[in-house]
Amino acid sequence: ALGGPPLPPFAAPPLPPLAHLEMGIGSAWRASADAIPLERAVGRIAAEPLCPYPPGIPLLVPGERLDQARVAWLHEQRRLWPDQIADTVRVVAG
Repeated sequence: ALGGPPLPPFAAPPLPPLAHLEMGIGSAWRASADAIPLERAVGRIAAEPLCPYPPGIPLLVPGERLDQARVAWLHEQRRLWPDQIADTVRVVAG
């Protein structure tokens, strides 16, 4: 058996049933972008895919607006997995 404390439980990300793009994926990807702290990202438009690990699946695609539920989930995952989840996110400048 491996030593060390057990890993924290994984909570599934709050994904909407249907993604809603505020901006086209290509337009958001090519737009001027700023890297900002997660806590300031609510309401901003993602400029790149957000694919935290775990689980390693896209939580947001470029052009989606960051909502409170997903930013709160990222904060919690960052607390549990500090070396795996970034504390900043790239958003469309503006």
